[in-house]
Amino acid sequence: MAISGLAGGEEAGLTAGTCGDIKLNAAASNAVSKGVKNSATGTSLDIPTDNLATGNYKTCVVRPGTGCGAAGDFNSATVAGATLSVVMPVVSPIAIVQGTDTTFKLSTALAGDIVTFSATKDDCSDTNSDKVTLTENGQVTAGKNFGTGPIYVCFATKEVPSAFGKAATVTAFAKSLSVDFRLVLTDANGKEVKLADVSVAAWYQEWLKEVTTDFCSSVGMPAGSCSITKVAQGSIIFTFEVAGTDALLTAAEAKLKDPAVLKSLAEKMAADASTLDASSSYNGAGTATSSSGGSTPPVKPTTTTGTTTGTVVVEGAADLMPTAFVGMVMALLMLKLN
Repeated sequence: MAISGLAGGEEAGLTAGTCGDIKLNAAASNAVSKGVKNSATGTSLDIPTDNLATGNYKTCVVRPGTGCGAAGDFNSATVAGATLSVVMPVVSPIAIVQGTDTTFKLSTALAGDIVTFSATKDDCSDTNSDKVTLTENGQVTAGKNFGTGPIYVCFATKEVPSAFGKAATVTAFAKSLSVDFRLVLTDANGKEVKLADVSVAAWYQEWLKEVTTDFCSSVGMPAGSCSITKVAQGSIIFTFEVAGTDALLTAAEAKLKDPAVLKSLAEKMAADASTLDASSSYNGAGTATSSSGGSTPPVKPTTTTGTTTGTVVVEGAADLMPTAFVGMVMALLMLKLN
């Protein structure tokens, strides 16, 4: 990570604690970068960030030439106006069905970033893991060769592709439930709202997230166990894939036969749309059909390919010159020295 606005011979580093934790030319832990010294005539420097864990970091600067600190002593440093937030992408779903390609959403991940999937090691050290490079922002498809049990998901940025951090543990189950939920959505005037009308709305993608959460909780499934695989016209038909134990799937299927559950779910979906769309209010009614799935044996492809969609925005400020993002994380930077 590069910062500007320095004078020759000044020193800087990042810490999640106090400035005194920083040591010149040494990284004491994954909560502190090593302190680095500017050249005699330089106005900017690079701070290595590949060792940093997730968290919020402040920038400490030693300016002996102006009397603001003693050379080599970060206890005397000044806290600058540069801040760094390090975040790991959130992975969903975290429950899937074996032997089936699944689209995993990875918030903040960008094209060129790398995801690995391992069934044996949870510390990102598996050299035989499935490795996928994102081709666009925000999601990746994998899973045909996943058997039942835990799958450990690790992530690295394209800037530091060798530094992986664990992003999630996904569980692959032998069976799943495929559910078509038909939502009849009407506006405040009682007119039916079609998929073509809402799919172009600015709030549509956020609504899909809310709808998925509503569905999962309504049928008694743990968060992350449900995903939308398709949305079709007629009124609005959501196809959900639900993965879990036999007991959970049986209980979910029973709930889907309860008219009160379906009524409540449709009303929640409509209420979410009303909240997201400030220009209108909605009502909803719903029906559902379900069928069992899963039991597909995993395959072992020679390579795993990823397809991704989505939009991620990285905000910056004046004097921001990122030359490397944090290895194993996505960094959102707002850097400006006072």
